Amino acid sequence: MNIRTQILCAWCGPAFAVLFGLGFFLTAGFLPPHPPAASAQDIANIYADGSLQIRAGMMLGMYATGFYGPWTAIMYVLMRRIEGNKAPVLSLSQLISGTLGVTVFLLPCMIWTVAAFRSESSPEIIQMLNDFAWLFLTVVVAPFIFQYLAFGMAVLQDDKPQPLIPRWLGYFTIWAAIIFIPAGMIPFFKTGVFAWTGIIAFWLPAGTFFVSLFIMAHYFVRAIRNQAYEQQ
Repeated sequence: MNIRTQILCAWCGPAFAVLFGLGFFLTAGFLPPHPPAASAQDIANIYADGSLQIRAGMMLGMYATGFYGPWTAIMYVLMRRIEGNKAPVLSLSQLISGTLGVTVFLLPCMIWTVAAFRSESSPEIIQMLNDFAWLFLTVVVAPFIFQYLAFGMAVLQDDKPQPLIPRWLGYFTIWAAIIFIPAGMIPFFKTGVFAWTGIIAFWLPAGTFFVSLFIMAHYFVRAIRNQAYEQQ
């Protein structure tokens, strides 16, 4: 594969983060997230007042998810270079998990679009759609846990004198996977640190995830340009 094409794929991770953030937070106005404890009428008012902005932001968010596919693909390519051709189970696990991860971003955006498209619906219906989208986005973290675990394990198994990816990045991604786990508490809380507005269940995992895309992209580009790795 052309090195330039691989580098473009490596920068698709940060591109996804930037475009999704622009659509989700700035255009749709989902910053801060809607309070889980808000009444149905309060949520309905948000959609009635910002129907157009929400639809525009969600469309941008859905287009942004397209960048996560090439990002997952380049991660697979680099992991295959580490694992080789003999039973590359970690590479394949990452590829499958990353592919599922696209849905985690895509489907909630579509649900929010439906809620904004039918903002004249009863407050209870709008609230239910809003809850569905927020819970899907924040709770379904298993694909990312296994994607990051697989990548971290592959990096730590690199036994070459000069590893393709720094070992500390392997530890970082494994630690990131652990940080994602508390999101599983979100269905049990409407307020506090474990709600979808909470620091432990939402902001820390989300912040770690999006920051990791920029860190990993930098080292992905370095690895792509390291064409002497296989000759060690």
